[in-house]
Amino acid sequence: MKVLYVSPYLCSAKINAGCNRIFELIKRLAVKNEIHYISFMEPGEGEFLGTLEKICARVHVLKKDYPWRSDPLSVLPSMVDEFSHQPMRELIESRLKEEGFDILHFEYLIMAQYAPQECKSPKFLTEHELHFFSQFRDIRLEGNVCNKIKMSISAAKKKIYEIKICRRFDKVITMTDKEASILHTYLPRLDISSLPMGTDHNFFVPQGNVKED
Repeated sequence: MKVLYVSPYLCSAKINAGCNRIFELIKRLAVKNEIHYISFMEPGEGEFLGTLEKICARVHVLKKDYPWRSDPLSVLPSMVDEFSHQPMRELIESRLKEEGFDILHFEYLIMAQYAPQECKSPKFLTEHELHFFSQFRDIRLEGNVCNKIKMSISAAKKKIYEIKICRRFDKVITMTDKEASILHTYLPRLDISSLPMGTDHNFFVPQGNVKED
């Protein structure tokens, strides 16, 4: 299959857990599939490009060095607004026009905005965190009233956006069963399942000669 894989962060085993997860999935998918990868790239991450180019059929990156200022009046959650970038939108649109893909896979809620509304190919979204649920949980722990109000407004924005944007996808993947269940209560007709973080058993092998404390 030909897969268009869209990520907000350049995936690598050396950046963070989320990037490592994406890298390991792509590495395994690329064995029997043709992966076309699109991502933002932070300054100093160019060293990871070579490995990706060996694995993927094509790699397109845009440097995330554009100016951005939070707009409190925006209807979009600030985290989504920060990743709203017209050149990225144009890049994805051009790739969809140039080639046909069997699957479009988007990582993180902040990249869901780039999924086309009308598309013959099935669209997948991996939610690394159910953001509105996490923030409502944090509100209960916050003692400052002013902070509670600000966080409540932010959480409401996230909830409205998150539920609405997920409807754009054919399949949504969460990290936990609990998050999948919560999202399913709002979107009962959507195909939602959980796929937890995994462990590379080829790398993490028990050593028989190590004594336990």
